[in-house]
Amino acid sequence: RASVRAKTVDLNAVMRHWSGGGHPAAAAASFRLQSKGDDAIAEARAALEEAHGIVLSQVPKQVTAADLMTTRVFACSPDETMDDARAFMLRVDRKAAPVVDGGGKLLGMLKYRDVMKAAQAAKGSQLVKGWMRRDTLT
Repeated sequence: RASVRAKTVDLNAVMRHWSGGGHPAAAAASFRLQSKGDDAIAEARAALEEAHGIVLSQVPKQVTAADLMTTRVFACSPDETMDDARAFMLRVDRKAAPVVDGGGKLLGMLKYRDVMKAAQAAKGSQLVKGWMRRDTLT
């Protein structure tokens, strides 16, 4: 996380590298440059790059959409029965499924909650197109 509330970076550990320390969120260190002139600038830049590397090593890898998303899409047909959709969702272990036509066009979404409502109301023979939610964002 890139914020002042990030708890993963321990500045005390970073500054300890140069015999410094302090609070994990507000540590400090000082050191004397051994060089003069342009060499001192290069030495200071090297120290900053080293500190930057130590900080970056403490930042955990950020989760991306690719880490969370499903790459294999399981979809229902609008002409399937709700009983078929229920069996399908149980088989693929999903709590919702897109409803697509024969050409793969998104028509809506079907939630497992709706499938269960149909089963409880003895309406499992009704078609998915009567229960699907059409107000989907794409």
